[in-house]
Amino acid sequence: MNTFLKLDNALFEATLPVVELVSTSSTQTQITSKGTFADIGGTTKSAVLLKGPAILLDKGLITVSDGPLFSLKNDSTMNVLGDFIQLGGGSKINVVNGPAILVQGNPTSVNITGALLKFLETSGNTFIINNPTASNATRGGSLNNEIPVFIEPNTSSSITIGPKPIINKGSQVSITGAAIEVRNGGTVDITAGGSGGG
Repeated sequence: MNTFLKLDNALFEATLPVVELVSTSSTQTQITSKGTFADIGGTTKSAVLLKGPAILLDKGLITVSDGPLFSLKNDSTMNVLGDFIQLGGGSKINVVNGPAILVQGNPTSVNITGALLKFLETSGNTFIINNPTASNATRGGSLNNEIPVFIEPNTSSSITIGPKPIINKGSQVSITGAAIEVRNGGTVDITAGGSGGG
């Protein structure tokens, strides 16, 4: 499948995760996307308010190739009250040739009041980001919790990340390239105050 979720000229509010994959069998529930997984404001401004994680996986698998996990542009906003992603039960997110979050344009913004990523157990879950974008800044927390980011030079683009962008990092985290990209004046603010081990 190509884009899994597309919001254009939309006001969207959710009290439950936008994507929730839960499997009660021995087989993982899977979604595979070629291109952007969630495209917000593809051609026209959209506003998203989530009162819970954007993604919750329990024995779930999301694979994205040739695009970001979430993309925002055209003055769109996304506010997440809590953690952005929660993984449990041996879940995996694998993004190839794209970041976890791509934000483009001023005043396009993402505001997350919790962590970028929270593992619900300290082992058995996997988060992989692999792209060719060289990070030019590192933001967030102690050395073990820092995540590589790209901020477009000579623009008002900015990223602010608090002390615990990844919670319970005992699970496997592999980031090659930039986990978050902001371009042309976009902004990302992750409070990352969460609870749990670093």
